Amino acid sequence: MNKKRWTRVLIVIVAGLWAYNIYRTVENYQVKHESQNEQINTNLSFAPVMFNKDTFMLDLPLEDPFLRNEKRWHQSSSNSSTSSTSSSSNPNSRNQQRPTSLPRVDKKLEWPTIKYFGFIRNRDADHQLCMLNIANKNYRLSIGDSKDQISLIQAYPDSVLVSFQNEFKTIPK
Repeated sequence: MNKKRWTRVLIVIVAGLWAYNIYRTVENYQVKHESQNEQINTNLSFAPVMFNKDTFMLDLPLEDPFLRNEKRWHQSSSNSSTSSTSSSSNPNSRNQQRPTSLPRVDKKLEWPTIKYFGFIRNRDADHQLCMLNIANKNYRLSIGDSKDQISLIQAYPDSVLVSFQNEFKTIPK
């Protein structure tokens, strides 16, 4: 008997929870439609927002804060009139402030397009062949071989190490 009573109590509780959820859903649905109707019925007018633009002038420092007195890169407007007369009289005065030698930038080496497709093992031989696509041409290379100035240095299952004009690069699969 005791089990029947608990079953009935639990059925009433579950029914009450379902009724509460249905009531909340219907109430939210009605409120949503009422707010939509109010929005449709109200006349709203939008005016563009006007912004006042603020202009200002940047005052740059006389010295580069990172170089600390090594080079002056900005002159104030009061010094520009005096510097123009002095620079016209002595054209080398401006060059004396700049460093005479600039660091040389090496030209970047243009590598051909290289794609690595994996390697093939030969059952009869111990060495493995790597499938490489160099400049849209397919090659099978073993370690130490070279084609089109590209030498295969080392082969791994997911990448290869190649060299081109004494520079090394790892090509992923």
